[in-house]
Amino acid sequence: MKIFTQADARKIAKKLGATIEKGSRHDKVKVKYQGRVVGFYGIRRSSREIDHAHITKQLHISRAAARGLADCPVSKAEYFDMMRAIGKIPRGEEDSPCLPHS
Repeated sequence: MKIFTQADARKIAKKLGATIEKGSRHDKVKVKYQGRVVGFYGIRRSSREIDHAHITKQLHISRAAARGLADCPVSKAEYFDMMRAIGKIPRGEEDSPCLPHS
């Protein structure tokens, strides 16, 4: 099974429009929906090849969904729909426009 690298963690942060704060050992990623944090994780800077598997738990999604965010099949809107389904975002709240992904 493919690991989540530092590059994958940064791709997910970019796709979700997350803020990244520099820390001493990790960069701290906060995913917000209408100003509220709905997920967060750390990006280890020590090595690009250390598995960042913790992303799945901290973003409240499956490994397949996280891989989809990193590799493009899962969109920002779909991620927020997943958060609604588990109650992290109240149902009925309107989405902000999605950022295009590269």
